[in-house]
Amino acid sequence: MELKILDEILKYLLITEHDTFAFIKNDANKKSDFLKDIDNSTFYSALLKLVKDGYVNQNSKNTTDPIFNSPRTDNYYYISFEGMFFIKNGGYHQATLEAQRKENEYDALKSEQQKQAVSLLRLNLWLVFGAVVVAIDSILNILHFFGVYFDTSNFLFCIKPT
Repeated sequence: MELKILDEILKYLLITEHDTFAFIKNDANKKSDFLKDIDNSTFYSALLKLVKDGYVNQNSKNTTDPIFNSPRTDNYYYISFEGMFFIKNGGYHQATLEAQRKENEYDALKSEQQKQAVSLLRLNLWLVFGAVVVAIDSILNILHFFGVYFDTSNFLFCIKPT
C-alpha cells in the first residue's frame, strides 16, 4: 500500500504543473481515484519520503503571508530527473520485485553452495578414510619386512622366529 502511494505520487508529479503541497494535494484529489483517499498527513509524509530518496526536488522560498503580513516559507515540489527515470522503470513496485528476485537468487546460490560444501566434506572424509587404510597397510608391510607379524588369535604383534 505504501509503495503504491509513492508510485502514484510520482506518476502524478510527472504530469502536473502544480508545485506547492496544497495545490498538488487538491489537484491529485481531482485526478487520481487512488490518491484522493489518502489523508493529507500520509500524502505529505510520502512526498517528503520522495524528497529524501531524491526522486522529488524541494525548493524553499521565503515570502510574506498576505493575510497576517508575517514571514513564512513556501515549499515547492518538482519531480527530479531520477524520479522521472525511476517511475518510468516501474517505480518502487518494480524495485521491490527486483530486490525480491535478487534475494531469491542469493538464497538459491546459498543453498547450492551448502550442498557443494556437504559433498566436499563427504569426499574429504572418504579421502581421510582411504589415507588411514593405506597408512595401516604400509605399516603392516614394513613390520612384515622386519619379521613382525600380527597374531590374530591373541591380537598381538609377534616377531617371527628365525
